Amino acid sequence: MRINITKLLQKRKLTNHLLLLSKETGHDIDKVMYNYSKFISIALTEWFKRTVKTQKIGRMPMKSIYKPLSPKYKKRKVPVNRNKFWVNSGWLINQLHYWKYKDWFVGYPKYIKYNGKKVKAGDLFMFLEKGTKNGVPARPLMKYAIRWINQNLSYLTKKFIKLYFKKVIKI
Repeated sequence: MRINITKLLQKRKLTNHLLLLSKETGHDIDKVMYNYSKFISIALTEWFKRTVKTQKIGRMPMKSIYKPLSPKYKKRKVPVNRNKFWVNSGWLINQLHYWKYKDWFVGYPKYIKYNGKKVKAGDLFMFLEKGTKNGVPARPLMKYAIRWINQNLSYLTKKFIKLYFKKVIKI
């Protein structure tokens, strides 16, 4: 499970601002886009971790967004940190990171070692995202992450431009 940040950003018109600024300042556009994609990837990774840590999506507590576990499932499952979402051991959210392989990504590589075994963290992530037939309701974060990027991209772009170009512009 991963988000291709580079492709996500290419669909947005804000990259035109970066293109103009790179021409104006003499910066190489490929290097600018590389740094911009990395900057957004870091911001999104931090958003995921902050969201899980604070147990809030934006200003809304996760409790008010997510449905509770079914009583049948609660009986069957050993209770571990039941009052928090996405945190039973903290392993899954701690494995979330950003990386570059041709494009910038945020998410999980195909396999991750857990207790000496290869585990598909993306499968576990999707299990939480979509829920299951046996009583675990969906606990989506991905749709909220995409929404957060879309709502905050102008702000993040201004912040990147200020850091990278040492300029303030209106978007």
